[in-house]
Amino acid sequence: MNKLSQLGIDIYRGSTGNFSVGDSEKALREEFLKICGTDKIDRKIMRKHKVEIYEILEEALTEIVGRDMESIFANNAEYRNVSWGDKPTFIIPNPNLFKVAVVADGVGRATRQRLDNGILTVTTKNRIVQIYEEFYRFLAGRIDWVALVNKVARSYTNQIYTEVYNAIYNGYSDLASTYAKTGAFNETTLRTLIEHVETKTGTTATVYGTKNALGMITTAQPSNEEKDTYSKQGY
Repeated sequence: MNKLSQLGIDIYRGSTGNFSVGDSEKALREEFLKICGTDKIDRKIMRKHKVEIYEILEEALTEIVGRDMESIFANNAEYRNVSWGDKPTFIIPNPNLFKVAVVADGVGRATRQRLDNGILTVTTKNRIVQIYEEFYRFLAGRIDWVALVNKVARSYTNQIYTEVYNAIYNGYSDLASTYAKTGAFNETTLRTLIEHVETKTGTTATVYGTKNALGMITTAQPSNEEKDTYSKQGY
């Protein structure tokens, strides 16, 4: 079962060694036929072997969607793939610095300071997508495995994109006035906001927005590396 699932993953990734994707899909179909023990698939045969078939597809899809999600979000946030029912806890480092006091000569004590980190517990949700296709069409080579899996994976990632966007957008109103700006766009206001963010976090700020919104920033000069990234990724 693991070998079959891996074959399905390899076909999706295009890493099928010396075989073409078409030949590999044919091999995948032949392996399914071996499970069924016949190439004459009827309701009785399908009912007998459907659990094995679904588990192979389920395992492959879980791996593919998980890897895609990690590749998309790992550079922008801490990403974890957790077990069923787990509630992951994230430690949010306190960005504040310690206060430095001025003391007289010979004084070796000051008020002790301790910075508490934040803790965020994420409640996970069950998400489901249920699709339908005739198994015989897949066995007959009339279903493109890569296209089918890609559609499922994109459906999940698109849903999570939407939820991430809404979480960021809806959380904006909770920010202090120093970090939440409204009204007509003004580059001076944006630069001031960037300075506040970088001073508070000690890291380089990144600006996200729609193409139209980012197009209003006329003074930004992307580096050669950023131009290369834009050429490859589109943003």
